[in-house]
Amino acid sequence: MILKLINTIYFIILIGYFISFSVLWAKYIPQPEFTKTVNKNPYFFLDYTRYYVLAKITDSKDRNEIYNPSVQKKYFSAAIAPAKPYQYFSQYPPQTGLLMYPWQFLPLNYGYAIFIIFSLLILGLSLTQAKNQLNPISNITFISILLGIFASMPMVWSILLGQVNILLVAALSFFLIDIYNKKYSLGVISSLLLSIKPHYFVFFFPLSLFMRNLKFYLASFGLNLLLLIATLKAFSNNIYFTYLNMLKEAETKFSYMGVKLPDFASDTTYLMTLRKPLMLFMAPALALNVAFVFFSLSFFLAAFLCYKNNWRKSENTVWVYSAIILLYLVFCPHAHFHDSLLLCIVAVITINSVSLEQILKYKLSLKIWHLIFYFYPILTWLGFLSQLSSMGFREYFFLVVNIILLVISLLQIKSLNGQAKWI
Repeated sequence: MILKLINTIYFIILIGYFISFSVLWAKYIPQPEFTKTVNKNPYFFLDYTRYYVLAKITDSKDRNEIYNPSVQKKYFSAAIAPAKPYQYFSQYPPQTGLLMYPWQFLPLNYGYAIFIIFSLLILGLSLTQAKNQLNPISNITFISILLGIFASMPMVWSILLGQVNILLVAALSFFLIDIYNKKYSLGVISSLLLSIKPHYFVFFFPLSLFMRNLKFYLASFGLNLLLLIATLKAFSNNIYFTYLNMLKEAETKFSYMGVKLPDFASDTTYLMTLRKPLMLFMAPALALNVAFVFFSLSFFLAAFLCYKNNWRKSENTVWVYSAIILLYLVFCPHAHFHDSLLLCIVAVITINSVSLEQILKYKLSLKIWHLIFYFYPILTWLGFLSQLSSMGFREYFFLVVNIILLVISLLQIKSLNGQAKWI
């Protein structure tokens, strides 16, 4: 009886939070409030402004100077005037300007709002497809999971930043589901979006080669090759060398030609991956190199799991998908709080119940798994708002949670292969 009451109260709180946040967010959108917010907090709407500016530069005579700080400053100043471009700089790859091209024609504030609403709708559609194909849970359970995702800190921060990762999580969901279903439409197109964040693309895209779906890999490869050709045609032939040189300096020195990059873009203060503790013992450049080694090893483990998976069984597949996403989150050299939004795919395809009464009947590992996701919105805010943030506690908090989930997913894969029992 008490557990049912807790479930009901929690569900009501999530609904109330959804409504109150939506109303509060809508108040930011009119131009006066939008500009005021940019002036008060330079991180709000920051990432969307970057896509907007890259699209503007791509459509201008300055396109070949796209990573020149003075050029970017000029376009950022025009975009957010009368606010000043405090710490604004865009590190996204050059094709971002092509993929985000249509958004430059909308006013910045309303373009941002439409972009977020569009991203959330696409994410909802992708997660619905993931649920229907891999984990046909009840509608009330699915809605509860969606409300929990919306209430979590990674989602809220993604919305306030105008982060593209909302759309990229949807893209990855379509990508993985179409590989499983041996389809070639939304998943292939989604592979283009993954290239906006190269660390997403270099990890997840090659894995499709090990998922027993060669046609999908070849179709995606061909489409991405066309995007590469279009990018080289739009810019100079050495644009990617310029981009990689900028990125290397930004990731090791956290500056580029005198420009201090925003904390949530490059500064390791907010990393929530293995690279974070490595920096306690190593210089930034060495820690980055070691992190890349571990990231490469994690890719080979993910490839092995995909290759050995029985793709005819959805139960096996959901745990392999969960494991590769968690391997990414633990070992990627460049992952921040908002990247934890990738876990919404994991939640939708693995959570069987949001009833505490039912969850407490599961065996230990599965019980821990469900309880973490049940309380995840609360856990993310407790970790993020912790007074110990100056000691890096919140980053280690996210890292530890992801490691626990990774271990459980690997145990479950082993269990389904008949090699072990649940703890």
